[in-house]
Amino acid sequence: ISGYDIPEGTVIIPNLQGAHLDETVWERPHESWP
Repeated sequence: ISGYDIPEGTVIIPNLQGAHLDETVWERPHESWP
């Protein structure tokens, strides 16, 4: 992944908060849109 060797069985924990609060993607990331 992106040039990194990740051994088999490695647990990957994505940064979901960073993705969900990205102002370049979302118009108003800090507001709740039910």
